[in-house]
Amino acid sequence: MAPTTRPARARDLPAIRTVVAHAVADDPMLTWLLPVGGPQRLSRIAIYFSAQVERLVAHGVCHVAVAGGEIVGAALWAACALPRATTLPLAPELGAIVLDPERARAMNEQFAAARAEAPHCDGAYLSTLGVLDRHRGQGLGMSLVEAGHRAVAGPTWLETTNPRNHSLYERAGYRKVHEAPFADATTTLARFSRRP
Repeated sequence: MAPTTRPARARDLPAIRTVVAHAVADDPMLTWLLPVGGPQRLSRIAIYFSAQVERLVAHGVCHVAVAGGEIVGAALWAACALPRATTLPLAPELGAIVLDPERARAMNEQFAAARAEAPHCDGAYLSTLGVLDRHRGQGLGMSLVEAGHRAVAGPTWLETTNPRNHSLYERAGYRKVHEAPFADATTTLARFSRRP
């Protein structure tokens, strides 16, 4: 049976956390933050994203890709002003908890510097997109992005630290509006915007 996409449900949370951790593990930013081979690396990535995943499944627009009854991809959008986070763990604290303190401080500083000259973008924000390695190249990333576009209508935008993702976003109608060095200049933080 061909993979399909559908809206995420609350009971999908554990699977989405796992998929996100595996799917973004090779992102240059995550490789810089949590070097490959480090202790409990995938679990630390899952914890790092846990508050964001939970909040967006509850209050955002989220879709999953399903193959053989298994969740193999996910896209999470902040589609509107989200309610203030009051449940633990709080996303801003997770970097300091999961990462080396010096690396957490450097990450915050480099995000601020990389975004300083970026133009403001309107609309829903694609916070996270990931597909498991063994299901890449099947069009699932594009299907997840397009499902989000249908759900949110209007302009959308995103940021990525993985240059390999640029062509996917450009094919989906995004235009790069800013790019700056990131992760000690080992990669860039690129901002993309799309207007229907």
